[in-house]
Amino acid sequence: MDDDHALGAWAAGDVEAGRVLYERYGDRVARFFTRQLPPDEATDLVQQTFFKALEAVRQGHRVTHVAGWLFGIARNALYDALRAKARDRTFEPARTSLAEVRTGPVTALTRHESQRHLLAALERLPADDQIALELFYWQDLSMADVAVAMGISRSAAINRVYRARKALRQRLSSKTLRSNAVRSVPEDEPC
Repeated sequence: MDDDHALGAWAAGDVEAGRVLYERYGDRVARFFTRQLPPDEATDLVQQTFFKALEAVRQGHRVTHVAGWLFGIARNALYDALRAKARDRTFEPARTSLAEVRTGPVTALTRHESQRHLLAALERLPADDQIALELFYWQDLSMADVAVAMGISRSAAINRVYRARKALRQRLSSKTLRSNAVRSVPEDEPC
């Protein structure tokens, strides 16, 4: 059963079709949230994402790219959760990094130094850029699906991923240069 058929059947009341979609996308959506939030918050947002998807289809929303559309709902749910966490600050996905808003455990990526640098650099990117990279690289979505998830054109998605990747490279290289410079200063000399 393809995604489009499963989504339509689920909206029409076929519980098994809903189960098929959840089996295909539930873990991926959960991983998307757990990279951004503590696990207990992520679980609620996964359920919220699938509930909103079902409601939208039942209300007649037409879907062309199911994966991109589901991650678009997930992205909006994440932004709503981050806005609620920001309380006294404004959360603007195009400018605010997730590190500025989120609290919670450090992910498993911090086990290795290079992964910690990557995570730190990634967290400093604006949320829209970070999520575009995650959808393309970690969630393995096509550019068309990234565009749907982000609510932008395919060419804008390509540009966003390109720009975000370039910014990430710059952050990583500047961090590496700074850490190498600090290591090259002898301990007995003042900095």
